[in-house]
Amino acid sequence: MQHQKEIGGIQMKKKVIAMMLSAALVISGAGINSLPNQTAAENNASTVVANITSGSGIDTPDVTDAPQETSEATKTPDVTDTPEETKTPESTATTQPPEITPAATATPPAVVTTTTPAGITTNAALKVGDRFTTGNYIYSVTAVADGTAKATVKVRGLSAEGKLQTSLTIPASVTWQGTSYLVTGINEKSFKNNKALTSVKVGKNVTYIGKYAFQGMTSLTSVTIGSGVTTIKKYAFAGCSALRKVTIPAKTTFIGEKAFQNCKKLKAVIINSKKITKINSNAFRYVKSGCYVVVPSGKKSAYRSLLVKAKASKLKIYVY
Repeated sequence: MQHQKEIGGIQMKKKVIAMMLSAALVISGAGINSLPNQTAAENNASTVVANITSGSGIDTPDVTDAPQETSEATKTPDVTDTPEETKTPESTATTQPPEITPAATATPPAVVTTTTPAGITTNAALKVGDRFTTGNYIYSVTAVADGTAKATVKVRGLSAEGKLQTSLTIPASVTWQGTSYLVTGINEKSFKNNKALTSVKVGKNVTYIGKYAFQGMTSLTSVTIGSGVTTIKKYAFAGCSALRKVTIPAKTTFIGEKAFQNCKKLKAVIINSKKITKINSNAFRYVKSGCYVVVPSGKKSAYRSLLVKAKASKLKIYVY
């Protein structure tokens, strides 16, 4: 504002000076003869100019202040913010996890350690054909207990421990992994060509002796066949050249082909069975003629006929 006033005053002073200069020119044009008057006029003009320059003695009109612009633009009042929606507070109730009812624990089936033919031992559910080893023998499952019948196994061979023995008894039963099994059979070739055993006793639950089961056991001198044996299959004791005596139990019904072939030292065959219906060819082939056969009373004629058919007519038959 002050600056604008100063500019207005200067402009006014310029106008005044211009008017005075114009006047001076008019006066000077009035005539040359009036020099004294001219000098006086010049002096007066100088005085006026000095006064103008100093700003004294001259009244200058006030310059009306121009209306000041509003220094700041009139602000549009802020629009009142829309109030935020009040959020409903989250429920503080603790959500209970759904109840999980544990599944009923199924009772696992009986598990046994079985040995495969390759000798690999694994845990598996018991089934027919599974093998396991315990004590002196390797066993194979032949039947699984079903509530009406008992579980059964047969002897398949000797364990590493059994092969070191000279005298063995095949048990009537065996327990494995808490389950009891009846030992009901001797598998084919189970002891074939074993040279260490001298004595074998067969358990009472064994019902058959497989083919070649004891073949070629040249050190075997004594064998006791269990009371439950009904069948002696072919070549069962063939080549047991040191065997001296054998007793056939009361339940035996069948003696297979060459069952005792080449038992050259055999001295006595005691037959307690009255049920034998067949003695196959060459069952006692190459047994020495001095060997005698003892049969139950009333069976001499029948058994003689069977022995003749089996080409064992040289054997002496006695009745007890």
